[in-house]
Amino acid sequence: MKKQIIIFLFFSTIIFGQEYKFNKIVKSKFGTDYAYANNSEEANLFNSNDYSYFMQMYSEKDSLKSRIWDIRTNKIHYFFVKQSDSTKFYYINTYNYEKPVENYSFKFSENKNSKNKNEILLMLFNKNKRIARYTLAVEESSVNLFPVFGLTAMEPFHLLQIRSPSNLKVISAKGNNISGNNVKYTLNSIQEIDLLLKIEKELFLE
Repeated sequence: MKKQIIIFLFFSTIIFGQEYKFNKIVKSKFGTDYAYANNSEEANLFNSNDYSYFMQMYSEKDSLKSRIWDIRTNKIHYFFVKQSDSTKFYYINTYNYEKPVENYSFKFSENKNSKNKNEILLMLFNKNKRIARYTLAVEESSVNLFPVFGLTAMEPFHLLQIRSPSNLKVISAKGNNISGNNVKYTLNSIQEIDLLLKIEKELFLE
């Protein structure tokens, strides 16, 4: 039985009583062809029952930080994470963001140029003009894990609802993003967790 970890986040400007639940921690690697080899492994947390939010862990200036993307409210919450105790989060600030214009379409299709039956194509269009193309190596999964890839490797389309044709897990990907850059993605691991972050009171801790 997984032990549930409850983390109390101390905020100064967030609505009280808000909760974020996570049941997957995903480690992966992503970047352009030029930067991929030098990029470090990323850790992201998800709720496979609710992809309207997710959390990214990252390092900045020798500090460990995290940010929660709340797609329902169009907000990003930033925190310091105590490196000696990763259950302690300290609020930094919150930013609002605007979603990309949803004037797009997407299409999944069979990769006829590949002998690998587990490869599919994902293409994105704007007014019938193709603007991005990805070759995905996938596996069937018991729950939908496509957003694990889509939310972390498809900027700026990570905040839009691209629905996979079935419950898929993206093992690796390569392609051209909206900026015309060649990109690569590799899924390293998915671990089951039981994590609940609760906002209990208005307080800022140094």
